[in-house]
Parts: sequence; structure tokens; C-alpha cells
Amino acid sequence: MSDNLDQIDQIIKRTNCSYKEASDALQNSNGDVVEAIILIETQNTESEASENSDSETIHSESNCTDGADVKLEWKSEAFKAQIKFLWSAIKKIFKKMLKMKIAWQKNSKTYVELPLIIVILVAWFTLPFSIIVLALPFFLGFNVILKTNGKKDKNINKIIQSQFDKSN
Repeated sequence: MSDNLDQIDQIIKRTNCSYKEASDALQNSNGDVVEAIILIETQNTESEASENSDSETIHSESNCTDGADVKLEWKSEAFKAQIKFLWSAIKKIFKKMLKMKIAWQKNSKTYVELPLIIVILVAWFTLPFSIIVLALPFFLGFNVILKTNGKKDKNINKIIQSQFDKSN
């Protein structure tokens, strides 16, 4: 019995497999350790080839003993569900932002009115110039209004002013 455990330990050490896999391989190879190791490596090679599109192998010295390879499953059902949920949330936010508009108004006349998503994208890709452009209407006396469908428009100037008043 002790001899059998030593053989299984040798197989586990060389192949980094589970106890059950080592025991089954040893049994299938009629007690031949080398044959069991070859059997496990052959099975691992075949499973890696079939899972190649669904996983990524990472070699990590610090997390695994003997520099073993770690499998990360990128296409598991839980991962797919999380990606689907994230994508639907992004689409929902994007659709809401398409309905919102930023307007520059002065004396009840609208000079500029753009979808919020366009303003955000242009601002992101043209930083720091966009900060100046976004601050410009405040200095020129324009009211910056956030228009939403079906809801009361929000005057950004008043919101900013109320925050300054609270801090003073």
C-alpha cells in the first residue's frame, strides 16, 4: 500500500494532477509509473488542444508549485452572463445619454444644443482643450442646461452655484 502511495505521489509531483487522476492513471497503466505519467500528459495535451479557443494558459512561478500552468476559463457560463449583463447596462446608459442634450442658452435663446454623449466623447478625446470650451459658456454668461426627455431640465449653472454657496 505504501509503495502505491509513493508511486501516486511521484505522478502528482511530475504532472501536477489530482490524486484521483494519478490513481486512475496508475491503475490503467498496471502500476507502471512512467506509463501513467505519459497517459496523463497525453490526456492534458488533448484537452488543451480542444480548450485552446476557450482558455488562456498562464505560466506563473509565484502562484503554483514547480512553475505549473494555470488555466483561466474565459468562456465559462458565469463569465458570459456577466459580460451580457455589463453590455446591456452599457447599452441602456448609452441610450439614455443619446436622449439627453446639453444646451447653451442666453436670454431665452438657445445657441448650441448637442447630445450629451457627443459632448462627453469630444471632451474625452480633446482634453485639455475641451475643459476650456466647457468652461467658456459660464464665463460668457450663458446658462448651461441639461435637457432630458419627459423630465424637468436641469440648469447646471444653478447646481454649481448652490454647491459654491454650501461650501462658503
